[in-house]
Amino acid sequence: MTEGRPSEENSNPVVHVKEAGYENLVVDCTWCGCESVFNRASDLRTFEPIGGLDSQCLNEKCEEPFRIVSDSVNERHEQLIFDCHYLLKRKQYMHCILNLATAHEMFFSLFLRVELLYKPFATDSNSQGFDEINRLSEKLDNRIKRHNFATMRKLFLQQLIDGQSPVDLHEAKKAIHALPKRAKSVKEVSNDEIREKANASLKSLLIDLNRSTIHELRNRVVHKRAYRPTFEEARDALDEARSIIFPLTDLLDIRDNLSWYLRGK
Repeated sequence: MTEGRPSEENSNPVVHVKEAGYENLVVDCTWCGCESVFNRASDLRTFEPIGGLDSQCLNEKCEEPFRIVSDSVNERHEQLIFDCHYLLKRKQYMHCILNLATAHEMFFSLFLRVELLYKPFATDSNSQGFDEINRLSEKLDNRIKRHNFATMRKLFLQQLIDGQSPVDLHEAKKAIHALPKRAKSVKEVSNDEIREKANASLKSLLIDLNRSTIHELRNRVVHKRAYRPTFEEARDALDEARSIIFPLTDLLDIRDNLSWYLRGK
């Protein structure tokens, strides 16, 4: 049973999140000890991290109130990867592979958002405010929504290899506008290029990422024959994703939070 005590805001006992997943969060009721699974979309109606939210036990025989605290603050792609540990325990290896491939694609997308929107906006003294970045955000989404895993990975690697990020929103607009043409023209980045041009702290991670075949395994799972991976395949894919995506997220300072990049403005 989860121990709780009244929060400072009210008399409801506090329950700490036991499992913080991408779709759901799980708590143990402090009154009856039963597990309650809250869906973020349907039950909580928010995708923001829960730092303090009054709710009640989902056990119909209890339904006592409590305050939920200590949700995960990990990025969305990281949450999808963490969910895979539960999927492995449930032997849902197909879902694990789908999660991991999607997490990679979300990471690539967030990197482009940070490089082409958040950072240029944070350094642009002539920006016209949040309306402008909202318009550019919608344009960016439209430019990349049809790109597959391989294309997004090429754009990600090439952006790091080139080392030429927009310095303001004027340059960002041009870069976003050119994305479809760039996606068609950009070549596969070789491991030799990575060794020659990439930042020293990133080289081994980028080479590992370049070698990853998680998207090919995902395609086998979702296509007509619906391939069923083994435990070993799912476990190895999870280990690989953790060893690449987590450190890259930290080293590249990738956060889906515009305020994080505005903190020095």
